[in-house]
Amino acid sequence: MAIRKPGRLRRRLKASARRRPTRNLAERLVAAAMALLAIIPPQALSLRSVAKAAGVSEAAPYHHFADKRALEAAVMAEGYRQLAAMLEASAAQGPATGPDSLNAMLRAYVAFALSQPNLFRLMRREEPAEGLDANPDPGLAEAQERAFEAFRAALAGRLGTEPDPDDARLAWSAMRGAVATLVVAGTTTPDAIVRFLEAALPAGVGALTRAA
Repeated sequence: MAIRKPGRLRRRLKASARRRPTRNLAERLVAAAMALLAIIPPQALSLRSVAKAAGVSEAAPYHHFADKRALEAAVMAEGYRQLAAMLEASAAQGPATGPDSLNAMLRAYVAFALSQPNLFRLMRREEPAEGLDANPDPGLAEAQERAFEAFRAALAGRLGTEPDPDDARLAWSAMRGAVATLVVAGTTTPDAIVRFLEAALPAGVGALTRAA
């Protein structure tokens, strides 16, 4: 069997990328951005670097994304879809109610954050820049809600009752902040943060419910 030289293989891959239908360009750019986030921080991401990684011209991204913020929103939407799938899978594999129902979801969330820390940091940075729409990607809110719903169901299973919607969102925000601060920053172990959240979230929601 003939062994292909790396340089020739790279040229064939680039040529193949240029021949792909333009209708797939947005997906290719999002995939390229996510691949870059495996090696660079979110602030280093640019339309130019993503275009280069995708094997297209520097002008090509502007056919689908008005600016970097729009591309980031599409990347965040895909990140939330992946996160939701992980949370849903953890729920399907574990008990629907009882103490272990929340544990499995928390472990899946922490695993996602650790496996893609730069993507996770980008997903935590959701405040829109001044003068821009709050949600440049129409799929972002839907993907966020899907991930939240998986969390809410696990929390309800742990509590044995449906939490107040506002309390559930407060718990969701608290969990995300704690994971970002403690796990991604490397200040504690994944098991420690799971144990902390498993105790703190139901207790906090229960206290809010009793105070209402």
